Amino acid sequence: MGSLIMQKPYRAAMNGDWKNIIKHYQDRPMDLSFPVTLSEDTALPIAVYSKREQPLEDLLDIVKGTINLLPDIESTAREMESPVFDIESTAREMESPVFDIESTAREMEFLKRTNKFGNTALHEATICGNYEAVRLLVGRCPDLLKEKNIYGETPLFTAAAFGEADIVAFLLGSEPEQWVNDEFSLLEIHRKRKDGLSILSAAIKG
Repeated sequence: MGSLIMQKPYRAAMNGDWKNIIKHYQDRPMDLSFPVTLSEDTALPIAVYSKREQPLEDLLDIVKGTINLLPDIESTAREMESPVFDIESTAREMESPVFDIESTAREMEFLKRTNKFGNTALHEATICGNYEAVRLLVGRCPDLLKEKNIYGETPLFTAAAFGEADIVAFLLGSEPEQWVNDEFSLLEIHRKRKDGLSILSAAIKG
């Protein structure tokens, strides 16, 4: 299972123990960056499969708080070990408008992280039919709508392929510029995956 640290949230997830999972990531927010499954899923996709809204919402809040507190989530551990790490100067940086913009951009990039199949948490939410998770993720990061997995599938494609009609309707009703061109035709990015299978054929196959 990779890192020994990650065995605790993995076991808790398998037991549906979301209270302890949330506590783990509250205590160790940097662990959010690490995969907890052999498919290289991090905590966010795992929360999606709870089929509930709250676990994902709690983790998204931790992500937001972590990125706001830690200017560089990947190098923070190294910086804190450095003798020149300056907590006061870091706090001053956090108060600047530039930091707010940069932290928002980092949050968006974090939410675009993928597993070994190239699926984002939004892909996984459409696959397992977690409508509330889809709503949350689109609200936090609309750019996820155009992310493709290794098969060339966008979240709209996976929602259609897995027969999630309500999710398809929600996606098409949000961020219209992400779906259609000026002639109101579905954008090419959503029409076909890499092997040529169309979104309509995928929906029919179910």
